[in-house]
Amino acid sequence: MEEKVPLPIRWLKGFAETQMLSSRMSPVHSLDAAAARTFIHSLPRNSSTKAVLWATRAVRSLRLATRATAGSVCVAGPERLRVLEPLIRHIQRLDAYSEPVTAGNAPVPSVWVAHLPGARLSIGLSPEKSRGFSGEGSVLQALSNPNTAQNADMLSVLLSFEPRIDVPVMSARAGLDEAATRDALALLASSGQVGFDAHAGEYFHRPLPVHPEALTAMHPRLVGAKKLADSGAIERVGAGEHGTGEYSVRSGANTYTVVLPADPYAVEGYLCSCPWWLKYRGTRGPCKHALAVSILYREHAAG
Repeated sequence: MEEKVPLPIRWLKGFAETQMLSSRMSPVHSLDAAAARTFIHSLPRNSSTKAVLWATRAVRSLRLATRATAGSVCVAGPERLRVLEPLIRHIQRLDAYSEPVTAGNAPVPSVWVAHLPGARLSIGLSPEKSRGFSGEGSVLQALSNPNTAQNADMLSVLLSFEPRIDVPVMSARAGLDEAATRDALALLASSGQVGFDAHAGEYFHRPLPVHPEALTAMHPRLVGAKKLADSGAIERVGAGEHGTGEYSVRSGANTYTVVLPADPYAVEGYLCSCPWWLKYRGTRGPCKHALAVSILYREHAAG
């Protein structure tokens, strides 16, 4: 008999983040069986904690470079892909997925899909091998929209264990635009109701036993943002560079400045003067101050 044990919150967060991050990726490299074996055998057995290499196309397989180039795939802690070694003689194809990468790109997550007889094995690599996916913050933008929870409830009723969720079809059935549908699916993914298949490029329905109250603990930044938005701590102080607004946010004993981008609904483009944003510059999602301004902006725009 297996003993049931509680999953750590960071595991649940990481599981949700991988679904959202995978949905932003597209196929970059595809290796046949021989090329896949060559690539896996070429991987180092050890690397430093901060080691980040980039898989780029070579004559017969892939080679690992120290700098990002257009069309390369991030391989942080490349020895982590050696988990494929026991299956190497069964691998028929190996595909690599990534979000768009340009020269000098910062480390990003990647997904590697090994095609086996009658099965596929997907391996997600975080942008740093010293940490998982729990701090990426990719789902926060979707969760900060006050309409997302209502839309997610609607979609959950329409789901029927589909192996593939066709977003345009689901949008039509729910009466939502595709952007709202994807945000709702992101919320459902964060609560364990849907997953994302990088190979198919689509969400699929597979409910997991995640308690709804766990969602609050999983996203403390969002909780903090809602408190700031509700406390009157935000004040518009100028038009900003794009005319969409510049806001001051009082957070504890400090006051920070948040500047909106040309598209005020794109919270990933917000700039904040807080130390957290200056350290990560959006690579781990928006800070709570940017989220708070985004929440307030959406509420005012909705009237």
